[in-house]
Amino acid sequence: MKRTIIFLALLFCLTGMLLSASAGDFYEITIAAEGGGVQLYTVPRGRAAGLLYNGYLDDDVDDEKEQNGWFPLSLTDEYTLYVHEATATKLAPDTEDPRQRERLRPCSAFVGQVIEDNAVMRVKPDKRSRLIARHAAGSQFIVWGEFGAYYLVETGSGDLNRGFIPQSSIVKMRGLTYTESRPWNRKDGPVVDRRTVYCEAGGVPASDSAAGISEIVRTVYRNGETVSVIAYLPNGWAQLQDGSFIHTRYLDPQGDHSPAKTALIKPTTVLNRLNVRVEASANGTIYAKLCSGVEVEIVSETEDWAVISLVGPSTAAGIDAGIVHIRGCVQKKYLTEPGNKVTDGTVKATAVSDLRDDGRLCAPKGSTVTVLGTDDGRYPRGDWLLIRGEDGALFWIQHSGNQLEPVAYPEVSVKTREKARMRGLPDDKAETVATLRRGVRVQVLLRGERWTMVSYNGQKGYVESRFLRFP
Repeated sequence: MKRTIIFLALLFCLTGMLLSASAGDFYEITIAAEGGGVQLYTVPRGRAAGLLYNGYLDDDVDDEKEQNGWFPLSLTDEYTLYVHEATATKLAPDTEDPRQRERLRPCSAFVGQVIEDNAVMRVKPDKRSRLIARHAAGSQFIVWGEFGAYYLVETGSGDLNRGFIPQSSIVKMRGLTYTESRPWNRKDGPVVDRRTVYCEAGGVPASDSAAGISEIVRTVYRNGETVSVIAYLPNGWAQLQDGSFIHTRYLDPQGDHSPAKTALIKPTTVLNRLNVRVEASANGTIYAKLCSGVEVEIVSETEDWAVISLVGPSTAAGIDAGIVHIRGCVQKKYLTEPGNKVTDGTVKATAVSDLRDDGRLCAPKGSTVTVLGTDDGRYPRGDWLLIRGEDGALFWIQHSGNQLEPVAYPEVSVKTREKARMRGLPDDKAETVATLRRGVRVQVLLRGERWTMVSYNGQKGYVESRFLRFP
């Protein structure tokens, strides 16, 4: 998808520049200390907070925050402790041979298994800290240390899924050598089975919790994709190689492949769109915005937040390997059960021309499509629209005007905040077709983050969204 390619290219360039600018500011520490591990402290030379086992590797240590040999280690996003480097690496093998170095490194980490359903994983070793997820019996983790009554655990290959679980909820399965512990942080981790994914929408979203209680966004496994299973849980879920979970019915060709739970989006007003965020925080980065009435799948949830997914096959071959998906965190108060009355905030439109993305045909001229939402407004010269075609397929287009003719939209009019120009196209260099006084009321045909298509005195055009007072 062109939008994705452009974004990744910009991200790659920006990452390269940042790495060049900060080269040498970050490096890695691998714990190799006496007594099975090293003590971490709340502040340099402060109160001891826990034991980090030998074999733990942190490759994002901030050199600029060093204090006389003490370095901060961010165990989770909300929990940082200090380690004394010389003490922590005292037993590091003195050899240049990487294979010999791995073989000789001490390791006291082990594989632990949850022994009770709904085991709580928190962001800190404190029962008052934020809940990350609840895990079902049978789930496996690598255990990296002990902090009071809690273990520091990590699932699969991502440090976003690192947290603290009570020691009473974990039993040791087997110890690990340093060489054995590395795959748990990579895609080539331990595997007991390889299975094929079967699903209706073209892809099934994985959860971070086999109990369905989590605020973490996971990947989408495509229909027909082969996945690697590291454990089958007693409750009918499978734990995959990256630590995520999907129900085994999606691995059974004869199973029920429909979404387990869905909800309708219900913003405060029909013109508002629900912010889909990368993380479960009101200040989290916004990935996309979905209109009122759109049905989404609930992947997992906590008391206030839900991880939702909107997955559909892509008409244009080659876009995102056959599927388009939106996934992220939303506040649960803006969701309601299917069947409840929700005003439809989507826009039905006719394609005035062929709708294409990066040259690929997504919907032919004359077809009827539905606008489900927009991106987060990062693109200054226009809007990206999320669209569902007649065949149910999803795709994005960069809306440049004269592509869509709205035929059914929410019956809502708004006033201008100040004097504004109505242009023929969504471009600040396009021809002005009318000048609107402050307080003039216009009919909203298609709301965008940058531009909104409106009707005024029987004439259609575009006004910058910032000039309109939305309810």
